[in-house]
Amino acid sequence: MNSIDDEPAIFDYDTVFFAPSLVDARKEFEQRFEEVLSIVNPDLVIPCRDEDVVFISGLAEKRPDLCARLLCGSLDIAVSMLDKWLSWEFSKTHDLPFAPCISTNTDSNLIHDFMKRYGLPMIAKPRTGFASKGVKLLFKESQLDALIGRPDYILQKYLGDPSKVREYLCEVEKEGMPLFHSLEETKISVQGCIGPNGEIGGVLVTRHVMREGKSERVELCEDDSIEQQGLQWITKIAAAGWKGALNIQCQRDQEGNLSIYEYNGRFTGATSGRILLGFDEVGITLGLWLGNHFPESGITAGNNTVVRTPLSRVVDLLKVNQIRQQGYWQIEQPDKTKWPTV
Repeated sequence: MNSIDDEPAIFDYDTVFFAPSLVDARKEFEQRFEEVLSIVNPDLVIPCRDEDVVFISGLAEKRPDLCARLLCGSLDIAVSMLDKWLSWEFSKTHDLPFAPCISTNTDSNLIHDFMKRYGLPMIAKPRTGFASKGVKLLFKESQLDALIGRPDYILQKYLGDPSKVREYLCEVEKEGMPLFHSLEETKISVQGCIGPNGEIGGVLVTRHVMREGKSERVELCEDDSIEQQGLQWITKIAAAGWKGALNIQCQRDQEGNLSIYEYNGRFTGATSGRILLGFDEVGITLGLWLGNHFPESGITAGNNTVVRTPLSRVVDLLKVNQIRQQGYWQIEQPDKTKWPTV
């Protein structure tokens, strides 16, 4: 299912159903989802975006009869993953080392105390969002004051090297701001596969070179201590009630401590990179949930670096028009009396 009908990649699938946006037209999406569910009768429903994860988890809570076919865990955890303030609260409850946070919608004295403790620069993040959209780097106290009272942001300890930020600001002051710039550093990603009964089928730790919220370079992390920590985190989250795919993003702070700053209850953009490194998280997860052995990916383990590059695709107007007119597209023409139109 997809709400963007001219995205070329959707036509790689055997069947595509157009659906309204879950975010912008939830009621219409829910109606369409129920239609498609009754038509396809799937073995497994896989969420691909953060909002999908929450939707699927909510459906599992309402429809226990569907739980075994919905790739997700508890609704409370799904909501906590979507909302970064709740991620912080969840982490405290389960003794997970999340980067220290404070809500901007709290007492200004507490916010200034937070700033004195962790210093500037500081990260300001929307409570919900992805790909670093809306994220701000604060380096003046006045910028902090401008955010106080907003209900939709959190402040988070900056895990990167503050000296690099200061050097960059001095360069901007002296020479002007580059048209394109990014201050992101290398992050660490822990990907886990959790079965329907909480069993852990696999864990992989990778390092990612980030640009504008996306990982450009994915490398195997061969630090056993991080892998052990990652397995402990996944074990705790599985015990709390999460199932399916799990991604944990973290980074070392200036004291050398590993701090989590984001959770995702789904496969991610770097899933394709991890399979090229020999870790077939999709195959492992499907095997856990469907009880079947899936063919090997054909990728030989031993590679340690993947470079992610854009792929040019043509927009096939014939296929786009078909999905716009019919509400679905399929490789072979279906029985039109069976499937509803949009």
